[in-house]
Amino acid sequence: MKKRYLIFSLCAAISIVFSGCIFSPQTQESQEQSFSEASLQSAEESSQEQVSEKASEISEVSEVSEEIKLVPLEEDIARVEDYGKKYYVNKLSDEMKYHFVKLYLAAASFEKSVSFDVPITDDELMQLMFLLNYDCPELIHVGGDFSPEYNAQGAATSVSFTYVMDKDEYKAAVGKLETVKKILKEKTEGKTEYETEKIVYDYIYDGCLYDENDKAAGSVYGALINKVSRCEGYCKSFCWCMRNLDFECMCVVCEPHWASTAIVYPLHSWNIVKIDGEYYNVDLTLDNVPKSPGDECIPDYAYFNATDNMIYHNRTIEKVFEKLGVPECTSVKYNYHIMNGLYFAKGGYTQEKLEEILERYCTADSISPITLKFEAQDDYAKASEKIQTNIRNYLNNKNYALTFKALVDGQAKIILIF
Repeated sequence: MKKRYLIFSLCAAISIVFSGCIFSPQTQESQEQSFSEASLQSAEESSQEQVSEKASEISEVSEVSEEIKLVPLEEDIARVEDYGKKYYVNKLSDEMKYHFVKLYLAAASFEKSVSFDVPITDDELMQLMFLLNYDCPELIHVGGDFSPEYNAQGAATSVSFTYVMDKDEYKAAVGKLETVKKILKEKTEGKTEYETEKIVYDYIYDGCLYDENDKAAGSVYGALINKVSRCEGYCKSFCWCMRNLDFECMCVVCEPHWASTAIVYPLHSWNIVKIDGEYYNVDLTLDNVPKSPGDECIPDYAYFNATDNMIYHNRTIEKVFEKLGVPECTSVKYNYHIMNGLYFAKGGYTQEKLEEILERYCTADSISPITLKFEAQDDYAKASEKIQTNIRNYLNNKNYALTFKALVDGQAKIILIF
């Protein structure tokens, strides 16, 4: 959009035309005075007309300026799937929403590129592209790579997309995902919000292998249909499933403290979900340790409904999401380990509590995998040897086999299989 400027000055022009005029006898002085008064009156009238005309022009320009404000049209917003559920998009300014909607509709239609009506900064471009990727899990055909073009001032004027599916592949993929929607709705019918969340969590986890390199590994389709995914695909799948079940859910991206130069994708992503009015962190990826096809891998639920205090020791939120703001997660009501009595708060480890847990999970009829979580490293260090000894003695008496894990800060410290 070109800026329009209106620069003008006002001047009075005196133009008197005499034609067929009859003068009454007057002195030259009186005639000059008469001509002067007439000229002055004419000049004033002309000046007023010009002012009026210029004011009209200013008004017209002002009206045009108001008409070209970058605000997304309601009919365009209606074409954006789950627009009202996109947590971050709804926090954007009107102008950024306008750019986002334009980008979304172009990507949804497999357009090669899109131009911006007004050039945007590189930071604004990154914000929009992050949200197109992480706040729009339904765009399963759009790749994470993009190519912007800039003007001489360094502002982005357009951006080109990459696609991991063609239109026919996309149509078939959508049909398969519709089946997933039906399955989850049937599985969660009549369940509580917490139960529904855990069903979704387990459904995604079951049989899905961690794989950074599969072309669909960063999408909902990769995790739910191909059963291969990296963190991006896990968190987008959880978000997609929960939104389809009418939950508020979003993705968050961070710089993980455990990242190394050997990692292909240095950023990490997880979810925040709202359960019974409270926000919780859910990191499904860190639960899904790399495994081979056919291997039984028991979920730790290490970050299933975790508080901020439980997760931010090992990650720093990416600046796009930090700037937009993420909900605080402080409730422990639905934390998996706390709900199930498997959490040892700082200074809370006792041998009696361990034995009580074993009695609950190892009955005469069945045995369940056990994952314990410790808040403090010191408690874990003091308890680890006793845990192993106690479990061995207990299992020898009960004659059971058991997979046991102990977690500190969400990371597995000891894994015992009896």
